[in-house]
Amino acid sequence: MELSIIILNYNGKHWLKGCLQSIFKNTRKINFEVIVVDNASTDGSIEYVKKEFPSVKIISNETNVGFTRGNNIGLKEAGGEYICILNNDTIILPDAIANLLGFVKSHPLKILAAGKLLGFDENIQINYSKYPGFLQEYFNFTIFKLKASKFLIRKRAYIPKKNSKYVDRICKVDVVTGTFFIIKREDMLELSGFDENIFIFYEDADLCFRFRKTGGHIFYYPDAVIKHYMGGYYKSHKLDGIEKSYQSILYYFRKHYGKVYCFLFVFLVKKTIFIILLCLMSLLPISNENLNYRKKIEEKIKMFHYILKI
Repeated sequence: MELSIIILNYNGKHWLKGCLQSIFKNTRKINFEVIVVDNASTDGSIEYVKKEFPSVKIISNETNVGFTRGNNIGLKEAGGEYICILNNDTIILPDAIANLLGFVKSHPLKILAAGKLLGFDENIQINYSKYPGFLQEYFNFTIFKLKASKFLIRKRAYIPKKNSKYVDRICKVDVVTGTFFIIKREDMLELSGFDENIFIFYEDADLCFRFRKTGGHIFYYPDAVIKHYMGGYYKSHKLDGIEKSYQSILYYFRKHYGKVYCFLFVFLVKKTIFIILLCLMSLLPISNENLNYRKKIEEKIKMFHYILKI
């Protein structure tokens, strides 16, 4: 078996049809298996896959064990020499998986490689970033929230202004997202898979960080193209998504940079949020005449107050 494609699913029946159909239609010339790991879905996902895609191997978890543990469960059952981690809210374009696998297999270095992501609106989704850093994440959880309520589903990346050229060439990067990548199975097992102390979010950065420490290299390969919805979890679990994201970045900083680094980050974020809350509260009295404006302020107050208590 050349490749095991692991798809984690949680109430994603509406995505699975397009994802699985596109895999079997557009993946040729390689010997592969598809493993769907279901995190206790209640939308009939398991029944649907069993009926419509009988060749797919299904692993049913009794509870929602998260992104990291769910994928690790699939990894243990995988028989392929290589592993493809794939989100369920994706559509595979022709030969995307075969192209990415060919790149990984033929490369002389020990590598993990991710493909190119397009939104369903055909816009490019940035699939790579630098390692999460203090200032970058400080702004993510404070200032950026004031400017865009959807800040959490934007990609964590530093991209040159000429990014349209940058995303169309093979390049070595720090981090790729966990949406669509391929790695040799023995390399993934050497890492013990994803860190299960992270439920979801920043698990990709942690994996790439650890992979680099073992002598691995991370590549972005634009000739393997898929479509990706992006942000599904955040859109359906806003406050829970904020909490899990914040907890994950704290764990990441504590693990890789130490307790002092993490403490300073928490201290600065909390102090900034406290000041922002005071400013937003002062705006409430003058927002009475504009109900939409007041509603937006109240939503931001609720969000910042929530983070302050995490």
